[in-house]
Amino acid sequence: FVSGFPDPDERESLTTLQQNLIKRTEGFYGVNNYRIVLGLDGDVPVAACIADYMAESNCGAIEYILVSEDRRGEGLGRRIHDYTVGLLLGDANAAGKTELNAIMVEINDPYKVSAESDNADPFDRVMMWHKWGYQRLRFPYEQPALSKAQAPVTCLLLGIKALHPALQDIYPATLA
Repeated sequence: FVSGFPDPDERESLTTLQQNLIKRTEGFYGVNNYRIVLGLDGDVPVAACIADYMAESNCGAIEYILVSEDRRGEGLGRRIHDYTVGLLLGDANAAGKTELNAIMVEINDPYKVSAESDNADPFDRVMMWHKWGYQRLRFPYEQPALSKAQAPVTCLLLGIKALHPALQDIYPATLA
């Protein structure tokens, strides 16, 4: 997790992740949901995704997708993404919806984050999300500070994959 998200302001602590899972078990999220998905090769984690479902907007949010550096290029990111989207659709169904409206994602802005300061080329990452059907929302985006000890993150883009037909007209899956 640390090597996948080298900026300490951009990642939640292990304690926070654990607390979120406890809150989920205790019903804190209601019809919303919080998920940590692991892709395993035997007992070894090779991919992970952290995502949220928000019932009021009927949208998913992918917080993080990680693939072990030595396993990149095998399609594991796409597989854990697609599996997570299926879980988010299940969350929408459990909330009485037949489909998801959209999925949101935070992505490093390749014009603000260099390949040297990241664990992957930010332009390649943007293109990967684009191939998966996401587009950039065009407004200044700032990830709020995740804790009192962290700063806001100003080097991210907010992306969207519109799934509801009415939203697909507004947010077509293009880079334009």
